[in-house]
Amino acid sequence: MNNVRNAWWLDAMDHLGALLAAGIPLSDALHHAARMAPKPLVRWLQEGEAAVTAGQPLSQAWQPVCPQMLWLLLRASEHTGDVAGACARWCEDVRARQDWQRQVWQSASYPSALILLAFGLLAFVRGAVLPAFMALYAQMGGIEPRFLAMLAQAMVIIPAALGLAVAGYALCLAALWRARDRIPGAARWAKRLTPGFRLWRLARTHRFCLLLSRLLMAGIPAVEALAAMAEAAPRTWLAAVANAIRLRILAGQSLPQAFAADWDPVFGLLLQQAEHTGELAEAVRRMEWYSRDRLRTGLDRAARTAEPVLLVLLGAMIGIIMFAVFVPTYHLISTVSTGARTW
Repeated sequence: MNNVRNAWWLDAMDHLGALLAAGIPLSDALHHAARMAPKPLVRWLQEGEAAVTAGQPLSQAWQPVCPQMLWLLLRASEHTGDVAGACARWCEDVRARQDWQRQVWQSASYPSALILLAFGLLAFVRGAVLPAFMALYAQMGGIEPRFLAMLAQAMVIIPAALGLAVAGYALCLAALWRARDRIPGAARWAKRLTPGFRLWRLARTHRFCLLLSRLLMAGIPAVEALAAMAEAAPRTWLAAVANAIRLRILAGQSLPQAFAADWDPVFGLLLQQAEHTGELAEAVRRMEWYSRDRLRTGLDRAARTAEPVLLVLLGAMIGIIMFAVFVPTYHLISTVSTGARTW
């Protein structure tokens, strides 16, 4: 549903930004965009037009339904007056995120689909093919080979053991994360054992710096910018972090101390520089650029790594299926041709 809603907003903001860039006043642009927008957004575009006509900020009218990033950019545009730029930047950010998601999906979708198909074939062999072989041996009056029963048991035990191993690993990680504040060293082991933790941490750092840099570069003071971020995303990690940083700044702590959180280590180095230069906005913007490039590189590397791993797993499953089908077939043919009645 969020993807559908973002698609509606993306189409409407792309159109609105083009109208504003053409020099059409904001109220007239909203009126025209409402005529072309998807039906669920018509009401909000009309309410935005009414708010602008009454002299109220557009962000105030759209706060209940507007995507988080778009709302913050609109808040920033209240200081710069560049609503068209806010719409264009949000559309650019959404399209870049969609490109990343599409790239990862394209890399993993084909092997994943084949693995799901192989699981289906494995279940079919276990539920239909092996019982058919057992029935044939019974009809021939021969003794059922022991390897058929062992093979049927293995096709149940191995997937179950793998599932239990994955579940146990996930439970251990969850326990470590819950105990990270009470047990010394738990946080370090949780980070070390969590797959993709560095990439996840980099993504959070990029998201935070992306939102904060837009507000700071618009001239909004850091305390007000952090309050706006918390207001835009209530009851989320972003709101909790923004509120904590805001309170530390108000308490007079230094920038590295105030922004202390589980960020990418490079962010701490840039904050130390900003403490001496006073250029917090520039430091946050540089971290946004750095994290964006590193995140893109990390996603590319993860996609290149995941594809061969999935293909190896697929090959192993196909090998099991081939063994489960052809070995009993060969043995049955040999038994019939030689007239043997036992293994």
